[in-house]
Amino acid sequence: MSASATSKPVVLVPSCNRMLGQHPFHVAGRKYIEAVRPAGGLPLIVPVAHADEIDELLDVAHGVLLTGSPSNVHPRHFGEEVHDTSLPLDPERDDWTLPMIRRIVERGIPLFAICRGFQETNVALGGSLHQPCTRSKASTTTAAPAAAPTHRPKRCTTSRTPSRCNPAACSNGSCPSGRSR
Repeated sequence: MSASATSKPVVLVPSCNRMLGQHPFHVAGRKYIEAVRPAGGLPLIVPVAHADEIDELLDVAHGVLLTGSPSNVHPRHFGEEVHDTSLPLDPERDDWTLPMIRRIVERGIPLFAICRGFQETNVALGGSLHQPCTRSKASTTTAAPAAAPTHRPKRCTTSRTPSRCNPAACSNGSCPSGRSR
């Protein structure tokens, strides 16, 4: 079967690995799956792929959506040790998504990466990451709980039209659309 044999474009969505109670599960956030459908795509959650399965999966894919996740890419993939062992990692996902990303790029398959997916893409293509710093009691910043990741862009607004844009650009007054925050 090839990607052209389906009526809707197939979008692969790699899953994360979680323990729910005493049982291991493959999970994908519903918001990511539901985002593929309005665009006309057929989401296909991939629980795990072995090296010899990656090309077969990509043969049926019109695109790939690398989702966000509470977990981070394991630092061994960019030559570092783990700085904070309490932070969530998903080495099983890393082990197959990183090689898959390189094949996606080689084959020219569309790729959309969100949050962790962007980390994966960066690392797969030779980049590195800054590991999160361990929070101390003196820290004045807080992180979102690992169980409830958020990927909500801040709104830039004018009196007429709200628009979504880069929060960093909004905060410094240079919203790409010329709107102020």
